[in-house]
Amino acid sequence: NVYDEGQMLATTIPTNGSQPTNIALNADNKRLVLNASNSNEIQILNLRQFEVSADALTFNATFGDAAVDEQTITLGGLGEGWQVASDMPWLIVTPVVSEDGNSITVSIDDSSISGWGLFTGTITVTDPASGTTTVITVKLAVDAVRITSNYSALSFNQLATQNMLTHTVDVLTNSENNIE
Repeated sequence: NVYDEGQMLATTIPTNGSQPTNIALNADNKRLVLNASNSNEIQILNLRQFEVSADALTFNATFGDAAVDEQTITLGGLGEGWQVASDMPWLIVTPVVSEDGNSITVSIDDSSISGWGLFTGTITVTDPASGTTTVITVKLAVDAVRITSNYSALSFNQLATQNMLTHTVDVLTNSENNIE
């Protein structure tokens, strides 16, 4: 018998008198596997019991600029004592437990970034109550400071009727800091 979320009987699967040795059910990123090595024992394994609002995060920044905006991951179905950890010093994770539910605040420690490029890290969420773990991939794209001007080219010329030997050029940058 298979029941839906409202605990109502949704369907019955006939076995025709023989017990299956393996059954795998998959729905909404959750899997339930039943293993039967003999007719006396069935093992039920829940491979993913809790839910996360995102399996991956992306941050973008310009090298040397102020702090990158933090992001939040919402968690559902966790037991008490859940844990979160990151594998990179620049990737800061803060668990939040409240009446509204569990979440993780993810921020970037820009003092741990020493250059520009694409950085990758992972966040691991562990639920000791169910023994399940989920890994969330985090990508941080740090752009180099770029300098441009309001002119793509300058022309200096002097004619008998025209004298153009000076130009004013605005220097533009993608950095929020002044370039000296």
